[in-house]
Amino acid sequence: SPSAGKAKIRTAHRRIMILNHPDKG
Repeated sequence: SPSAGKAKIRTAHRRIMILNHPDKG
């Protein structure tokens, strides 16, 4: 479902953000 895809993208984006700014978490 589209909502599931959105959640996946959100998780991936969060992971990228953490990788880019580990101090900000």
